[in-house]
Amino acid sequence: MIGFGSKKSLTAELHEDDSYVLTTGGFKTVANIKTEHFKTQGTPNNKSKWQLTLTYGPFLALAPTTFLSLLLLISDRKHWVASPSIYVLIAANRATIQLVVQVLASILGFLNFLIVCKLINYHTRLRLSKASMSLEALRFWNSLLSQQLNTKVPIHLLVPLVVFLGLGVVPSALWAAAITPVVVTVTKSGQLQLPSYASTDVLVDGWRNRSGLPSTRSTKGLFTYNVGERFQGSLLEAASTATTVDGNPGLRSKLDFTGYSYIGRSYGVGTSVGLVDDDIQLNSLANQYTYLEAGYLPTVKCIYNETTQFVLGKDTSDGKMFFSAGGYLPNSYGADGKPILAEWSRYPGYTTDSIVALGVATIIQTTRRIIGIASGAKYPNLNTTQCETIFSPTLFNITVQLGGRNITVTPVANATVDDIEPHGNLTYLANWQLMLISTDQTSLYTSLVGNSFNSSIENYITAQDTLGKTAPSAADATLRGLENSVTAMMDGILTGYAGAQLMVANETTATNVYVDVQALRFGQGVWINTVVVVNTVMILLVLLEAVRTRGWSGLSDFDYTEPTDLVFGVARACESEALIQWEDDGGGMDRLRIAQRGKTLVLQVGKGL
Repeated sequence: MIGFGSKKSLTAELHEDDSYVLTTGGFKTVANIKTEHFKTQGTPNNKSKWQLTLTYGPFLALAPTTFLSLLLLISDRKHWVASPSIYVLIAANRATIQLVVQVLASILGFLNFLIVCKLINYHTRLRLSKASMSLEALRFWNSLLSQQLNTKVPIHLLVPLVVFLGLGVVPSALWAAAITPVVVTVTKSGQLQLPSYASTDVLVDGWRNRSGLPSTRSTKGLFTYNVGERFQGSLLEAASTATTVDGNPGLRSKLDFTGYSYIGRSYGVGTSVGLVDDDIQLNSLANQYTYLEAGYLPTVKCIYNETTQFVLGKDTSDGKMFFSAGGYLPNSYGADGKPILAEWSRYPGYTTDSIVALGVATIIQTTRRIIGIASGAKYPNLNTTQCETIFSPTLFNITVQLGGRNITVTPVANATVDDIEPHGNLTYLANWQLMLISTDQTSLYTSLVGNSFNSSIENYITAQDTLGKTAPSAADATLRGLENSVTAMMDGILTGYAGAQLMVANETTATNVYVDVQALRFGQGVWINTVVVVNTVMILLVLLEAVRTRGWSGLSDFDYTEPTDLVFGVARACESEALIQWEDDGGGMDRLRIAQRGKTLVLQVGKGL
C-alpha cells in the first residue's frame, strides 16, 4: 500500500500486475498522474529564460564534441603532428597518457550519449502528455534513460534495453580511437654535403708517390689520397668476400669509423653518411633518410688473354729475390696503334710461384681502364687473365637506415647525369691503386691479392651449388669470381677518394636530403571521420526534432525520470493534504519528506534530510 498523509482515508494499493489503485471511502479507482498540475512550457516565445535554459541547455554538450571533432579532422587533413618535445613526453609517460585518453574519451562519449538520451526523453515526455503509457513502458523508458539493466522489464523490452545499453559504450570507444596518440612517419627535407670533383688539384698532386699524400685523421676515421696502400686490409677483405655463398648481397663496411655498412654494393657513393650529417644523426626521432648522388657505375668484364704481353720475368736490376712483371697491355698503345710505354713493376719472391702481379697502364690519357694479371705456379688459374672496368656516369638513390646503420645504394634507371670527373683522373687513379696493392701484398711465400681472388672464386662455385645451378667450369668460375672481386675493390677505392675529397680537400656540393622522422599524430583518419559523422548526425537529429516539435512546444516540467515528479504526480492525483499544506506554506524541497511503512509511502511535511 502506498499512502499519503491526509485527513482523508486515501491509499494507493499496488496490485500484482503493477497497477496502482487508489482506495478512498471504500471506492477504488485507477489513479492518473495529473501532469496538468505541472507547468507547460509553451511555445519558445512564451518561455522564460530559465525554461529556455532547461530545454536547450543540454544540447550545448554538442559544442565541445563538435569543436574537437572538427579540430581532429583538420589536423588529419593537414597532417599536423605533435612537436618533438611532446613526442618525448608522451613516450616517457605512456601509462599516464593512456589514462588521460580514457578519461577524456569517456567524457566526450558521455556528452554524445547525453544528446541521444535527451532527445528520447523529450520525445517520450511529449508523447506522455498526449497519450497514456503503460507502467511497463514507463519502467522501460526510465531504465533506458537512466542506463540501468532492470531485469523487471518484460523480455520483449529487455532485448532493446540491453542493445541500447551496449551501444552506450560505443561513443567513448570511438573517441578513444580518435584521440589516442599514434606514431607516424613524416618526411622532412634538408641539405646534405656531398664530395665534389669540381677541383681535382689535391687529387692529382703527387699521385705517383707512395707516401706523403694529403691525409687527415679524426674520430670519424682516416681520410687519405693514398687509398690503395692505406686501406689495403679493407679492400682485400672486400675482394675476398665479394661473392657470397648464398647469392644474397653481403655487408660491406665503410672505410671510416662511423660503423655504417653497405647492403650490397656501394658503387663508390654514400661517403657522406656518418661524416657530415650530424644534424640528422643527433635527431633521436629520425629513422632513415634518402638522397640522390651522382657517381660511377663500375662494370668489370674479365677474360683470358692468351696473347697477353704482360708476363713475369727475372728482375735485371739486382737479381736477388725480386722478379719483374712487365709488358704491353691493350691500352698501352696510342691512337696511332703504336706502343707508348710498357708497364713494369717488381715483386719479392724466391721464385715467381707466389707472385700475382697486377699491371695497369701508366698513361693517364688512355680511355680504357684495363688490368692485366700475370701469376706464378701457385695461382695458375689467374695467369693471363685480363679485366676491363667501364665507369658509367650514373645517378644513385641512397637510403640510410639510422637504427641498423645500413646504407642501400640503388642505380636510378634512365636518369641522365653528368660525369662527376670528366678528365678521367679519378678513374685512372682508381685503376692505378690495384697495382700498388698487388706489389705491397706479395711476400716471399704468398700473395694476399691472389688469395683474396681465389676466395671469391671458391665462393662462386659454392654459390652455384647452393642455388642448384650447373657446376661452372674452372675457367668460368675464375672469371666470374675475379669480376666480383675487382668490382668490390673498385667500389671501395672510389669511396676512399670520395672521403678524401670530402674531409681532406673540403670539396663539396649540396644536395636535397629527405629524412623520415617519427612523430605523433592524434587519432587515425578512419576513426576521426567516424566521430565527425556521428557528431554531425546528432546535430542534424537535434535540428530536425526541434523543427518537428516547434522547439519542443508543449513540453511540461513533468519528467517521469525524476522520482520527485512521480511522487508529486501521484500525490496530486490522490489530493494529498500533506502536499496541499506544503504548497500553502510556500513549498521548499527541504520541508517535504517521504517515508516507507511496509508497502506504504507516507508523504510528510517536516525539516531535515
